[in-house]
Amino acid sequence: MAGFVWSDGPEASLAFALAPPSRDLVLRLEVMPFVLDDRPGLQRMFAYFNGFMLGMVELPSDRQEVQFTLPREYCILRTAQLMLHLPDCIAPAELGLSEDRRRLGIALWRFMISIAS
Repeated sequence: MAGFVWSDGPEASLAFALAPPSRDLVLRLEVMPFVLDDRPGLQRMFAYFNGFMLGMVELPSDRQEVQFTLPREYCILRTAQLMLHLPDCIAPAELGLSEDRRRLGIALWRFMISIAS
């Protein structure tokens, strides 16, 4: 599969420019967690925007879109930071799957911000 990037470790962040909006926004992430089909479990993902907690989702094994509301009050700066906390990340090497020692949490395909309807 091409067109995605894996998170490595329990924290992942994206920094970007964002003009202060006049209305609330919606953040959409297309992700797939690193979980094994034959092993019970979910990948928990806590999302923070400019230091404010947006929420937590539990991700099953499928590729999916998750979304969070970004209140316009969280977007008062021209720079923005999205931070994801992935406490259930694990290395394939720890599971005996390969020599890969990266602590994988999620694969990220797409990141979108739009005006809330």
